[in-house]
Amino acid sequence: AGVYSDPNNHYSDVALKQWYDYRLYQVQSGVNSYWLSHPVRTGIGTNHSLSISGGAKAIRYQLGLNYNNGVGVMKGSGRDRFGLNYNLSYVTKSIRFSNSTTVAYARGNNTPWGRYDDYARQFPFFKPYDSNGNVIKIFEPNSTTLGIPIPAPGGTFTNTAYNATLNVKDYTYYLGFTNNTNFDWTINNNFRVRAAISFSNNLPGSEQFYPADHTIFVNSVLSGFSELGSYS
Repeated sequence: AGVYSDPNNHYSDVALKQWYDYRLYQVQSGVNSYWLSHPVRTGIGTNHSLSISGGAKAIRYQLGLNYNNGVGVMKGSGRDRFGLNYNLSYVTKSIRFSNSTTVAYARGNNTPWGRYDDYARQFPFFKPYDSNGNVIKIFEPNSTTLGIPIPAPGGTFTNTAYNATLNVKDYTYYLGFTNNTNFDWTINNNFRVRAAISFSNNLPGSEQFYPADHTIFVNSVLSGFSELGSYS
C-alpha cells in the first residue's frame, strides 16, 4: 500500500500512477516467468579411484589416486577433489622403515548465477530474454526513456542471470601435503633406535573477479562510473 501513490505531493502521485500503469501493462501482456527454475539443475556427482600395490621380500609399496566431482544444485557451482597417497615399507628382522605421503587438492566453484533468493524475489512479469533471445540485464527502461519524471518505485531491477553470461571467476581452493617417516632399528636385545619425522603443509586460497558489466555495478554505471570491476 502506498507504493504507487503520494497523497502529499500531486506531482509525485501522478508520476507514480504512470509507473503503475506501465507495470500493469506488463502484467496484462501475459508474461509469467517462473524464475525459480532458471538458476538450478540436477547434478550427477562422480567418484573415481585407482590403487596399485606390490612388493618383493622385505619391501612393500602402495599407490592410490582418487578423484571426486560434486556438481552443485546451482548452475556453475561444484567441487572437484583430487587425492594421491603413497606408502612404502621395508621390514626385516631388525629394521622397520615406513614412509607415507598424502597430497590433497580441492577446488570449489561458486555459481555465477547469484543467490537463489534473488530469483525468489523476482517479479513474474519481468522477461528474462529480449525478442532476439539475449539475456536482459536491466528489466525496465529508465524514467527518461518512458517519459516519467521520477525514478521507478523500488529502484533499478536487474537480472541476476545476466551475470552467468560474463567471465566471472569465483572459487576457493585448498592444497594439502603430508609426509610421515618412521624408522625402527633393533640393534640387539638391549638396544633399540627409533626415529620419526613428520611434515605437513596446507595452502588455502581463493580468487574472485567481477567484470565491470556485472549487475552489482549497475548503480555505479548509472552514476557515470562505467569502468568499475573488482578482483580479489
